[in-house]
Amino acid sequence: MSITKYEARQLMNRGYEMGAKVLSGLLQCTEDGVWVIDGKPLQDWLELAQGRPVVVIASEISAERGTKHICAVCGTEYEGHECPRCQRARRRLRG
Repeated sequence: MSITKYEARQLMNRGYEMGAKVLSGLLQCTEDGVWVIDGKPLQDWLELAQGRPVVVIASEISAERGTKHICAVCGTEYEGHECPRCQRARRRLRG
C-alpha cells in the first residue's frame, strides 16, 4: 500500500518532532548489494540502532491523488485518511 506525499511529510514531521532519525528518498540497491536511500547506506543507520528496540516504517509514496472525502465533523473536503482541519484542531487542543 502506498501513501500520499502529504501523508509521508506528516509522518516525517512527527518523527522529527519526537526526536527520531528519519530517512527519506529513493531506495536503491547498488551493484555490490548495498541498500541505499538517496546515496546513504541503510546499513550505517541500522548499525547505529543495533541492540536497541526500533520501529521501522516504510511505505511507497504514491504520486497519484487519492479519492476525496467529506469530513462528517466539519464538512471539509479532503484527500487521505483523516481530515487535516480536524487533525490540526485536535493537536492544538490536546497540546
